Amino acid sequence: YGKDYHIEITERDSRKVTGKIIYIQLKGVNGADYRMKGKVVAFELELRHLTYFCDEVKMPVFLVVVDIKTRKGYWLFLQEYLANKKGWRTQKSYTLHIPITND
Repeated sequence: YGKDYHIEITERDSRKVTGKIIYIQLKGVNGADYRMKGKVVAFELELRHLTYFCDEVKMPVFLVVVDIKTRKGYWLFLQEYLANKKGWRTQKSYTLHIPITND
């Protein structure tokens, strides 16, 4: 339960660790739900998970949805995405729309 991966960023040339940390929440699906003429992947998360990631986790959280059939993954910076959306806190679950350009 929680975050699937804890990643510390390193500098490319020196491979020195930076202390900058992100979390990855990985979700595999057997056939992604492509919408808006194939421009986004829709993925639903329960409110309790969204509020946890948005309000409790202090590090950036990236949701990565992997379409097992096509072997493609799509990412979304959850806190940034939710900060720009209205009404998600009033629902039991919320459908996120991940641009397929975030592959």
